[in-house]
Amino acid sequence: MRALGFAGCGLLRLSGYGGAPKHRAAIQPRRLLVTASTAEYESTPPAAKSWKLETAVSNLPHPEKLEKGGEDAFFVLETAMGVFDGVGGWASQGIDPGLYSRKLSKLTEEQIKEGKDLAEALDHAHKNNDLQGSTTACIASILPGGKIALLNVGDSGLIAIRPSQGIYFKTPDQQHYFNCPFQLGSTYEDKVKDGIAGEIPVQSGDYLILATDGLLDNLHDIELEQIVKDLDKEKSGRDALKAIADTLSIRAQTLAVEEKYWSPFAMNASKYGYSTLGGKLDDITLIAARAVSS
Repeated sequence: MRALGFAGCGLLRLSGYGGAPKHRAAIQPRRLLVTASTAEYESTPPAAKSWKLETAVSNLPHPEKLEKGGEDAFFVLETAMGVFDGVGGWASQGIDPGLYSRKLSKLTEEQIKEGKDLAEALDHAHKNNDLQGSTTACIASILPGGKIALLNVGDSGLIAIRPSQGIYFKTPDQQHYFNCPFQLGSTYEDKVKDGIAGEIPVQSGDYLILATDGLLDNLHDIELEQIVKDLDKEKSGRDALKAIADTLSIRAQTLAVEEKYWSPFAMNASKYGYSTLGGKLDDITLIAARAVSS
């Protein structure tokens, strides 16, 4: 069954792109360390009785998948959140890719509510999802003391932004080769332990953007950062979060259909020897969150 997961991965993600390199390094579990860019802005958060996440969600399905609600999934809790991107290629086998991602999201949310940490919750959800399909996953929670725990499998991701300074952290994506991300599924050999996990410091008022690749493939970091900083100045509270979520998703969807746009997706393709321009039309799901202490 590995052939479906790896040899056919390019087809599952986007017909016409993707191909295994001649030599692919063995998959190894990785623990995310604080990067130089993170350390540059790191400071001890103020003592607080509790931390929570204020959130707003935007979910824009691919225009051709509006009727079924797209193939992404998400959950939001007061202290945790997650996004999941169902792999669209399963549709060619008569399987709705959104069913697997939605069930994995639901099972993960249930486990977190029961007190499991991120890895335990996602691993339990993966092992108990009896549907056919596969999905990427990016989940995060806010911890006592002002830290964000995160776990990412694939090419969804988390971006942390401090309004006074800008982006200070972004998860690296995980790909076996171009357009073939790590993914959890019924026939794949990727496991939760193969994901990237770690903790990053936050201050009260920091923004966190948790998103599927429909956003990340189409919107450059510099523009995303500017949108967040501008709206943080113009609006406050949940109005700012809602405006950020809506503005980012609409902007990404607009850029996705630009044929001559040097998108993040096109830039990534060029690194692997593919020549292409334009965005990548896809489901777009993002959670705009703000760390809040009290």
